[in-house]
Amino acid sequence: MRRFTLSTKLFAAAAPLLLVVAALLALTARNDINQIASAQRSAERCRVWQSLCSGLAAVDQEIADGYTPRLADPATIDAGRSTTDQSLAAVAADVERLELGTSALTHATNAQINVELGRTAADGVAMMGGTSTRVDPIQPYESASRQLISIGQLLPASSDNPGLGRDLLTLVRIAEAR
Repeated sequence: MRRFTLSTKLFAAAAPLLLVVAALLALTARNDINQIASAQRSAERCRVWQSLCSGLAAVDQEIADGYTPRLADPATIDAGRSTTDQSLAAVAADVERLELGTSALTHATNAQINVELGRTAADGVAMMGGTSTRVDPIQPYESASRQLISIGQLLPASSDNPGLGRDLLTLVRIAEAR
């Protein structure tokens, strides 16, 4: 029978320990990668929320600036409309990039359509000298705001972070209340 050297015996004794350490390092690295991915997804949702807030603010500002276009400065109206268009395009791009689904993308598209309807109605009021038209210009704008809030309601459900989901849900409630 052959005798093993001391270094072979030490290696045989340390091999399982090295395997356990390697497995522990692999699990730790995988957990760290998952945490990084979760943080990136949370940041993406916050970016969408930021563009939603910008879109809501732009729609509200456009209502304030252009509800009565005949009384407002045309440059102000054009600047406001441009800002609103950019904000709503950013919302649609963020929703598409985040892959929230067709429902969220439909809400973003409907918000853009409703803003255009509101503009058409407001321009019609201005052309008719302030007399009423069939469509109240404020209704499509309010509908656009509701569409944006609907996207905000989808964000907490898509979050894998419960704390972020609660925070986003609180922000949705605040937006609904205004």
